[in-house]
Amino acid sequence: MESKIPFIVSLALWGLVFLYAYKRSKNGRFTEWIPSKPKVVFFPKYNASYQFSYSELVSVLEELKFSQSEENSNRFARGKVYGDFSINKILLNIDIDSNAKTFKIYCPSFMLFDTGETWSLVYKILHSNDLNKALKL
Repeated sequence: MESKIPFIVSLALWGLVFLYAYKRSKNGRFTEWIPSKPKVVFFPKYNASYQFSYSELVSVLEELKFSQSEENSNRFARGKVYGDFSINKILLNIDIDSNAKTFKIYCPSFMLFDTGETWSLVYKILHSNDLNKALKL
């Protein structure tokens, strides 16, 4: 039993370090979206600029199954906290700044790492003029 105590203490400390890193990154900086797909991103959050109108962006988000969080808000969400880890089902938020023509995409619950699925979703949004082609990525 005594040999298990250091293991349990170290496991708890690693858990606290991990929780601290996650909380810090959740409110931390957003990565600028770049055209080259990353292999792995820890705590993925992207900031991207769009070139089309706000109404076109909203229609693209609705096409991708996002819905407006509150009436007259610039936050759109889709998915749920529990269940599958697929990018199509995990909870994601998109905050739009229509004046700067940018949006931020992030997971408000927990996403440890991303292997390019969130990047692909931003690609689909930014290349919405050919949405049918982009949806097959």
